[in-house]
Amino acid sequence: MIDSPAFERVHEGESGWKRTVNYLVADNGMLTRLRGIMEPVEIRDATGKVLGHYTPLVSPETLELCEKAKALFDWEEAERVARTEHDGYTIEEVLQHLRSLEK
Repeated sequence: MIDSPAFERVHEGESGWKRTVNYLVADNGMLTRLRGIMEPVEIRDATGKVLGHYTPLVSPETLELCEKAKALFDWEEAERVARTEHDGYTIEEVLQHLRSLEK
């Protein structure tokens, strides 16, 4: 998934101390997996061993929008519908209907 070795860059902190910051360059597969993550997550291998943590850089504006979206979604209603309503349309049927509206 990572298409390059770890690189180093020197970061000079406020105290004047220099420390090396290691980083990896993520390939498209890794970017696809990380896209949309808004909170810190653990990264584990196939056996469940924690390899590290990923903390995304998310702007305050994006976080605010996500919180507003969460407030609009009613989990209880979604669970009720999932338990009680089993009839509906497949995704293909919905797409076919939407295409028919374009004509």
